[in-house]
Amino acid sequence: LCRRDPEGLRESRVHNVPAPRVQPEAGPSAQGSGPERRNRRHGEDVPPPAPPEAVSLGGSETVLLAEDEESVRTAAREALDERGYRVIEASDGRGAVQAGEREGGAIHLMVTDVIMPGLNGREAARRLAARHPGMKVLYMSGYAENAIVHHGVLDPGISFLQKPFTPEGLARKVREVLRTKFKRFASNDLSSASASLAQTT
Repeated sequence: LCRRDPEGLRESRVHNVPAPRVQPEAGPSAQGSGPERRNRRHGEDVPPPAPPEAVSLGGSETVLLAEDEESVRTAAREALDERGYRVIEASDGRGAVQAGEREGGAIHLMVTDVIMPGLNGREAARRLAARHPGMKVLYMSGYAENAIVHHGVLDPGISFLQKPFTPEGLARKVREVLRTKFKRFASNDLSSASASLAQTT
């Protein structure tokens, strides 16, 4: 679906994040090799170990999530909650700034939509940079990354996730950004960049 945002940009949005597909484990369980194994010494059923990838995509960091599409925000929050992250939600840029200013502890990562009503994601991140100097930022958008960078809305080399995405895709990107070396926030002229991008839509 397409809608026009307050800055005059036209963006394609997907209202539902695809649900992950879980493949059932193959193989017999009669000899203790299936989903539940018999502990022969104690006579108890024990769960199988978690897949290595599921463990590696989890974390305990605090994530500030800013997204104005409720269905996308809910799916993203659930994907991060299930993997152990502490998630602070905001439905727009101003709400994200307010939530970040109230937060007494560290915010390790901000996951934000690029274009939101009232205050866009980049400006919200800029305002929070002083209070949370170590906060990394992952931007999301229905625009292609090269279009956003080309028109100056975001700098080259930023962390970016294209919509739509799967829960696993989000978790993988979040972990990747958290592991990268922190780069200090750089400002640019968002108003002129947004106007430039709007002329192409």
